[in-house]
Amino acid sequence: MKCTVKLSGAGGVEVVSAGELRIKDGGFSLSYRIEKDMCTLSGNGDCVRQIRKGSFYTEMLFTPGRETACVVGGNGMSGEIPLFTRSIDLFSSADFLSLEIDYVLAEEEINLKLTAERNSTPRQGE
Repeated sequence: MKCTVKLSGAGGVEVVSAGELRIKDGGFSLSYRIEKDMCTLSGNGDCVRQIRKGSFYTEMLFTPGRETACVVGGNGMSGEIPLFTRSIDLFSSADFLSLEIDYVLAEEEINLKLTAERNSTPRQGE
């Protein structure tokens, strides 16, 4: 379904974007754009994967209580940055997704908050 995505994280910056949300079998998949890059979040309450493709590539796997890695590439740079996920709080319904991830990336504490809500369809004549 078409949706509006609101995202805030490092530095308190909030981003609003159009997106596409699919919810099924206890999991979700969300696609949206940030600064012309295509972003995808997918997962369930146990783990969440974030991929950003475009001028810069990042892939992060969030698993509560585990250290994983943020894989980066682009602009002549590539490598991995240590990533520790403290918690994932996920709520979804047929037309709404709320996701909060507390994690540490290279010693920086980050609280990522995201909502995706079905776009309302204007009634005829409005």
